[in-house]
Amino acid sequence: MVHTMYSSPPLHGACLVQEILTAPDLRPDVELTVDRIIAMRTQLRAGIEGAGKKNSWRHIADQIASASPTSIERTRRPQYLH
Repeated sequence: MVHTMYSSPPLHGACLVQEILTAPDLRPDVELTVDRIIAMRTQLRAGIEGAGKKNSWRHIADQIASASPTSIERTRRPQYLH
């Protein structure tokens, strides 16, 4: 039984995410988490730019997903940070 439940992690994870995002009582927690992530990305970008780094760091604050392609790997296939 356990093997069949966990042998497909993407499906298991998708079901878990769906449960969390559709639970009305968890909505405030999800919104709080999203706001905190946006604030941290904005602070990270400001810190990097404030340190005098000349590259564009706009992608850090502009991303809308939890995974983002790194600017280091853009010349090759995208690598994602989770």
